[in-house]
Amino acid sequence: MTFNAYHIIFINLSIWHWISNNISETIFLPSI
Repeated sequence: MTFNAYHIIFINLSIWHWISNNISETIFLPSI
């Protein structure tokens, strides 16, 4: 169960990182 939780969190962070890079290239957002 914990493995699935970490896996989902990792995917969410990856997707958020990809979206933030595509949407705002000039604005620096806090990247985890």
